[in-house]
Amino acid sequence: MGGKLYMIIYKINILEALKKAGYSSYRLRQEKVLGEGTLQQLRIGKY
Repeated sequence: MGGKLYMIIYKINILEALKKAGYSSYRLRQEKVLGEGTLQQLRIGKY
């Protein structure tokens, strides 16, 4: 493919928004909504 990879940067705290919608980090992992690496990156504020 060779194209550029663009990262999405959120203006809100995605984990907080998901928590308010009823998704705990445990549920996100168990239901494989987000991967472990993605959750970790969101926690440290990389995205």
